[in-house]
Amino acid sequence: MYLDDFLQEFIVKNEEELIRLLKVRHNYSANNFILTHNESGFPQLNIFAKDDKFVLYYMADGENYVSTGNNSTQEETYLFYENNNGSKIALPCSCIVKEQAMETAALEFFKQKSLPKNIHWQKL
Repeated sequence: MYLDDFLQEFIVKNEEELIRLLKVRHNYSANNFILTHNESGFPQLNIFAKDDKFVLYYMADGENYVSTGNNSTQEETYLFYENNNGSKIALPCSCIVKEQAMETAALEFFKQKSLPKNIHWQKL
């Protein structure tokens, strides 16, 4: 599987390597991971990571989803980063999931190459 982050592309060969790479944070204690099995880039699992907060997008031919979480916060959005240069993106707090859920989803995508079932999704 291919994994792109803020700085480079990796070819992930096993589950341990995937989990290790998903823990990497660069500037702003953030990263943005793009996981795909095909050179065309789809299907794709996109993970915005900032500190211990994660928003996932799943994109495939004609299918686009965003994660939904159980966050009880007064804030409407949380700032994530699109790259290591500081480009920010405000994503809804209602889409934030915990690290364990993100890792489980990434592992399922690694094995099944399809929409992870452990996440509650909203179709876009």
